[in-house]
Amino acid sequence: MKRTIKLVLLLCCMLAIFPMQQLSAQNSPNNSLLYGISGNGLKEPSYLFGTVHLLCPDQLEISENVTNAIQQSEVLVLEVNMSIPDFLSRAQKLMYMKEGLTLDSLFNEEEYETLNHYFKDSIQMPLFMFRRVKPFFVMSFTLIGFMDCKPASYEEALLKIAKQNDLEVIGIETVEEQMGIIDEIELEMQADMLLESISKYDSTRMMYNEMMRLYLSGDIDGIFMLTQEYMSDEYAEIEMGLLTERNHKWIPIIMDLINKQPAFIAVGAAHLGGKNGLIHLLRKKGFKIKPLP
Repeated sequence: MKRTIKLVLLLCCMLAIFPMQQLSAQNSPNNSLLYGISGNGLKEPSYLFGTVHLLCPDQLEISENVTNAIQQSEVLVLEVNMSIPDFLSRAQKLMYMKEGLTLDSLFNEEEYETLNHYFKDSIQMPLFMFRRVKPFFVMSFTLIGFMDCKPASYEEALLKIAKQNDLEVIGIETVEEQMGIIDEIELEMQADMLLESISKYDSTRMMYNEMMRLYLSGDIDGIFMLTQEYMSDEYAEIEMGLLTERNHKWIPIIMDLINKQPAFIAVGAAHLGGKNGLIHLLRKKGFKIKPLP
């Protein structure tokens, strides 16, 4: 059970889906998904917003405060600029394993058949379609199997509002930088995690539902606490690359952007909490970070 939870938390970190559980958020100083950034010489405030990639349409709510914050900004900042014309083709190209490597070569016959049955029955897609796709990215489809809906995208919704308000769109990372992080995880470990997400379907689905409840409550501190509770030494190095190192790398980029113009910054909510989260790191740099309703 715990290993399955670690898998889900890891996937949440990378895909901006967040560790969420029914923890009390009443006393949390960071009980919000939207934050104002001011002080430290800024002429105009900027905004920081936590997102998820996989949620149902009825869970995706763009509040009036979020819309107003975007309208008061001059640039929308995402982890990756998904509005560039060749974004999809560049991302898809990087999802594939090297020539000669196939998904079936990473599993024995029984394991591969288990995966094949799951994709046929739960995803209604043949596993053969993913024959050369890296196991980590195949896992995103297993999460879709836990949902009772066609997934919606915060990024698409935010891009639509940005376009309506003539905002420039900027990515903190390039497609290659973000996708390259996955290549640091050995294929064998990716394969193990993929198989476990299927073999412990019920517990993984239950944890996914718990996670969504925590995200929808806006408990950023609870998200961080849950991540740390189940992050073992086995995953510590991966967590470092997916979250901590990226957060520290992003800070000077974010500072440069908000010193030039008011910005609306939307990144995975797992990046916000904890001592190495963006909220704390920006406060250490002298900025005032205020949760907004």
